Amino acid sequence: MKLSICIVSYNVKEDLEKCLLSIERGLAHIQHEVIVVDNASKDGTREMMLSKFKNVVFIENKENIGFAAANNIAFRRSKGNIILFLNPD
Repeated sequence: MKLSICIVSYNVKEDLEKCLLSIERGLAHIQHEVIVVDNASKDGTREMMLSKFKNVVFIENKENIGFAAANNIAFRRSKGNIILFLNPD
């Protein structure tokens, strides 16, 4: 794996969707993985992720554990030689 993109989300469904669509378009020819760690969003993020982004690793936290802790979860799950921490907005 060349690139791992780690994204933390919390009630940013629309921004997250736009971000993931942009990644799909921009990195179509680069080996990559996308990991989204959601901090217990209540805005429909889960449903959107499961229906539209099946190729994205989606990790759901049962509570908001904070930005840094969620990034650490994504980092530990990543397999890339290069790690990119990306905000969805």
